[in-house]
Amino acid sequence: MPLEVAIANLGKTAALFEPCLTQGVLPYFAELNLEFLKNYAGIEMAERNNPPEVMQIDTNLVQNGDTFNIMRFANSCQNKNTL
Repeated sequence: MPLEVAIANLGKTAALFEPCLTQGVLPYFAELNLEFLKNYAGIEMAERNNPPEVMQIDTNLVQNGDTFNIMRFANSCQNKNTL
């Protein structure tokens, strides 16, 4: 792999973590993360309208070793109180 391609890939990967360094998630970086999930993990996330404040989960569905992953993209920059 040419050095310039490796450096470009490193920059693209670092951009995925930009929200960790700021107080919100700008739409550009949210889109980068959604694109990454789609292209490399096969996960397509549709925008959710009016997501619940608390999501109820049937405890009978939870098994040993399960994880709960939380991802917040929307409105993080517009409303600082959602962080």
